[in-house]
Amino acid sequence: MKILCLFLCGLFAGSLSVCAELVELTSKDGRTMYAQIDNYQPDKKQVSVRVNGKGRVLTFSSDLLDEASVGRLGQWYDSYAVVQMLRFEVNREPGEEKGTCRYKIEITSASNETIKDLRAEYVIAFKERYQEKVELPSSGNKTKTKWEKREDRMTSRGGHDIEFIPARGRTVFYSEPVETENEQEIDVGNNKPPKIVRNKNSVQGIFIQIYSGDKLLREVESKPGMKQIAEDFSERASS
Repeated sequence: MKILCLFLCGLFAGSLSVCAELVELTSKDGRTMYAQIDNYQPDKKQVSVRVNGKGRVLTFSSDLLDEASVGRLGQWYDSYAVVQMLRFEVNREPGEEKGTCRYKIEITSASNETIKDLRAEYVIAFKERYQEKVELPSSGNKTKTKWEKREDRMTSRGGHDIEFIPARGRTVFYSEPVETENEQEIDVGNNKPPKIVRNKNSVQGIFIQIYSGDKLLREVESKPGMKQIAEDFSERASS
């Protein structure tokens, strides 16, 4: 341990440059270095770093660091655990009401630590279909009309607070439902009663963002390209 402490002192003393990816770590005797964290195991109190983000990996006990530095390691670990140790399974299923669907999001953790206080924000993109009455060119006095199919790009937004994910456990939550079909009255003319038609909506998928506080940690797509689809649909819906 004495040799390791002396080695660390030399590394702390030689650490001069700072970049955005580096974390400030200070030993209990007040020496500071800036390092890229490669791994941290809270249960073993073991941290692996690259000083100034370069060179070989140095592994040592977090007991050598002051309280603030251990706190930074904890913050890094929370982010690392979400990015590296969570597996997401996203499936679409029928909603509780007829003509709706929802998404089941199952999160499985490979971490030995409980992960707490996350927030999921999601966007579901879908095409809402309907029929519109349009006039046809006519050479006579009588106006001719017909019903043409139309669709609007829509989004449904929601969120879910994830209080905790148990160590090596899982949690499940569901999105709010969206309509997969809608009813519309169609005027058929000739003094006949309106006809009820069912228009089938097209649900494109769901795009999920996982946050810890204000920090974005992870993005999840129900299918490749869903992030771009959600952004495109959001722009169209707001215009």
